[in-house]
Amino acid sequence: METYRLQFFDDGLGEAKTVEFDADDAAKALIIAHVEAKDRSAQLWKGKERLCVIRRSGGIWQVSAQAPQDRSTNRTSIRQIASPA
Repeated sequence: METYRLQFFDDGLGEAKTVEFDADDAAKALIIAHVEAKDRSAQLWKGKERLCVIRRSGGIWQVSAQAPQDRSTNRTSIRQIASPA
């Protein structure tokens, strides 16, 4: 089992909070995340790695790897990934 973390932000639907839980793999972690998140958006983490962002929109769950926006510049942060040589 691996330890996963859901990171919620103060979004007007609830307070900022972190929920840690164990799951066999990322697929099972997503199932737990959808139950925990209910109608809120959250980031799903495994250790220091952000796996995805989950959002509920119009009754449909959206899962994306979208980088967070920098609110001060309204630009999306992009993490560079080095290619193997």
